[in-house]
Amino acid sequence: MKKFVGRDTAVCDSEKVKAIEEATGLLRPIAALLCARGIDTPEEAKRFLHPGPEQLHDPYLLPDMAVAVERIKQAIMRREKMTVFCDYDADGTCGGSALYLFLHSAGADVNIQTPNRHKEGYGLSMGAVEQIAGAGSKLIVTVDCGITNVAETELAKSLGVDVIVTDHHECGETLPDTPYIINAKRPDSLYPYRYLAGCGVAFKLIHAMSSLSEAMRYIDLVSIGTITDIVPLLGENRVIAHMGLKKLRKNASAGVAALAQAAGISLPNISSFGIGFGLGPRINAAGRMDTAETAIEILSSQKPGAALKQSVAQLCALNDRRRKEVCEILEGAEAMIARNGYQTNPAILLADTGWNAGVIGIAAAKIAEKYYRPCVLFGGEDNLIGSARSIPGINIYEVLGAFQQTYEKFGGHAQAAGLTIKPERLDSLRDDVCAHILSHYDEAVFVPQKVYDMELGAGEVTRRFVEDMQRLEPFGPENEQPLILLRNAAVTGSRLVGRDKTHLKFVLRQGNVSLDAMNFGFSDAHALLPGHADLLCEAGIDSFSGRPQVIVREMAPRFDNDLLKGFIDDNVWRLADGLADEVTRMSAEDA
Repeated sequence: MKKFVGRDTAVCDSEKVKAIEEATGLLRPIAALLCARGIDTPEEAKRFLHPGPEQLHDPYLLPDMAVAVERIKQAIMRREKMTVFCDYDADGTCGGSALYLFLHSAGADVNIQTPNRHKEGYGLSMGAVEQIAGAGSKLIVTVDCGITNVAETELAKSLGVDVIVTDHHECGETLPDTPYIINAKRPDSLYPYRYLAGCGVAFKLIHAMSSLSEAMRYIDLVSIGTITDIVPLLGENRVIAHMGLKKLRKNASAGVAALAQAAGISLPNISSFGIGFGLGPRINAAGRMDTAETAIEILSSQKPGAALKQSVAQLCALNDRRRKEVCEILEGAEAMIARNGYQTNPAILLADTGWNAGVIGIAAAKIAEKYYRPCVLFGGEDNLIGSARSIPGINIYEVLGAFQQTYEKFGGHAQAAGLTIKPERLDSLRDDVCAHILSHYDEAVFVPQKVYDMELGAGEVTRRFVEDMQRLEPFGPENEQPLILLRNAAVTGSRLVGRDKTHLKFVLRQGNVSLDAMNFGFSDAHALLPGHADLLCEAGIDSFSGRPQVIVREMAPRFDNDLLKGFIDDNVWRLADGLADEVTRMSAEDA
C-alpha cells in the first residue's frame, strides 16, 4: 500500500520557530514550515512575507545592460526599424508583448514577431533573420530565446542587423557574437539572482531604459510569464509574481481581463494556481497548436472590443483542441510502452510522425509522472522534434547534453529540454540515454516519493490556519503549496459536483471533528472510497460556504482485511498532483 513520508528539510529548534511566530504573528505550524524551508530568522521571514519593489536588484547589474540600453535608445533616436523576436510560449509572449508595448510607447518604430513552432522551431532561424533584414529592421531584440543562436546572429551581423539577446536559458560553450547579451546565467555574470524568467529579463530591460514605475505598467504580463514558466518562485521571481498578482486583481490589462473572463477566472481572487492552470495553458495553446500571434494580439491589447473577444474565443478553441490531442498522444504512447516493455527503461523515448510537436511536452510530463522516469516524445517527419520532461533527481539537460553533438538543435533546463534529431538517430539515442542514466544515477532515484510538509488533525485546519498559509503565496517551484497529512480519517458523505459532475465532494471525520474535502477530476471515485484513509491534502477555503476545506491530492486507504490490502491496486487511489484546466472554471454555483 501507499506510504507517505515527511519532506526531508531542515529541522529548526523551537526557539527559532518561536521567534518567527512572535515576529510575524503566524501560527506555530506555519512558522515551523517557514523555518524548515530555510527561512529561519525573523528578518528573513518578514522579507519573505512582504515582497516588494525594494527587494528588486539594479537592472544595470545584468551583463551588457548598459550598452544594450544605449543601442536601443540610438535606434529610437535614428528612427531605425527594430523587431522584438520572442519565444512562442507564455514566458516569451508575455515578455515580448510587454517589451513591444513599452518600446512603442517610447516612440520606437517597432514590430513584434514570434517563430512558428511547427515550421521554424525554437528561437531565431536563418529564414527569420533574412525576412527581418529584408523588411528593413536594423535591430533585433530577442525575448526568452537567442542564447544558442550563434549562426543566426552571425548571419544578422552580415546583413547589417544588430542583435540584442535577452534570455534566461543555459549558455552553451559558444555565445553569439554580439556585444549585447543580457543573461544572468552567463559565466561572467555578477547579477545577484540567476533564475529570472525570460519575461523577467525583458522587465529588467524596460526598467533600465525608463524607471521602475514605468516597468510596473507591464507587471501583470511579466508575472503571468514568470509563474507559467516554472522558475523558482523565490527571490526576485517571488517579488515579480506578488506584485503582478496585485495588479491583476485590481487593474489587469484589457487582453488579460478578456482571457480571464472566458476562462471563468475571477481576477479579484486570482492566485498563482489560476495563472498556472487557467491563463497559462490557454496562452501556450496558441504556439502549440498554430502560431503564438493570437496570444500576442491578446496580451498586447489595450482596449476591449469585438476583435479582442474574437481572438480570445479563437484561443480558447485552440486550447480545447490541445487537450484533445494530448489525450490521443497519451493513448498512442501508452500502447507503444506496453508493446515494447519500455516502462522499466531508465528513460522512455518514443516517436510518432503524427504527433503534434507543439503538445508532446505536456504528454511527456504526464508519462514521466506516471512511470517515474524521464520521458522524451518526438513528433515531425523530416526531422524528429522532441520534448523532454524529467523527474526529481535527474537533470535531463545534462543527460541529453552528453550527446548534443548528434542533434540538429538542443536547449533547455534541468527538468525540461527540447531537441531535434534525424529519425534514424532515435534508437541509438534511446540506448545512449538509458546507459548514461544507469551509469550516473542511483536506482533509488526511480522510487517515487509522496512527501508531506506537516501532519495535522482535522481540527487544526481552521480558517485562521488557511489564512496564515495563504500569506506564503504565491506558490510555485521551491515554494510549493504545502501538503498536509491527515491520518486515519473516516471518509463519508460523498457526492458529485461541478458543471459536468466530474469532481467529488466528501467529508472527513476524526473523532467528533469533521472537515470538508474535494477531489477534482475523478467522477467515479465515489464508488471506490474506503471507510478510512490517510490523505495528502492542500488546505483552502470553500468559496461557496466560506468554510475551510482540503483538496485531496493522494489517498491511501486503510483496510482491516489483509485480502483486501493485497487486492486493491494502488493506482486506483492515485490522484493527480496538478489539477486539470477545467478546475479554474468552476464557479461557486457549480460547487
